[in-house]
Amino acid sequence: MPIVVVEAVAPVASWRPPEALTYHRSLPLPPYTALVGTVGAALGLELSEAYRFVADRGLRLGVGGWAEGRARDLWKYQKLESMAEGKEITSDVLIRELWIDARLVFVLECPDDATARDMAQAMSR
Repeated sequence: MPIVVVEAVAPVASWRPPEALTYHRSLPLPPYTALVGTVGAALGLELSEAYRFVADRGLRLGVGGWAEGRARDLWKYQKLESMAEGKEITSDVLIRELWIDARLVFVLECPDDATARDMAQAMSR
């Protein structure tokens, strides 16, 4: 099976698990959903269409990489809350974990040469 390898560099990156609330811990590498989203973005597809595309084409996705450092960013924000007697503005804080100078390698295993060519072209754009 042909393989497409895509290298990516990001000065700052973060992949928050969905269960994170006020502490946005970052996963060390993008999860599967982010890989499918990247394929979809390269092809101009909505996320649901991207999932269908990956499944229908039999693509297998992987990622490897590292970062030069890690930081935590403190965010203070205001939110509008509904109360029994009306709406109230409250303040809260959250901490977001960030990876600094992330280097990633996406690997796409394709079922045939034509799909590999299409994916290589889409990802290079």
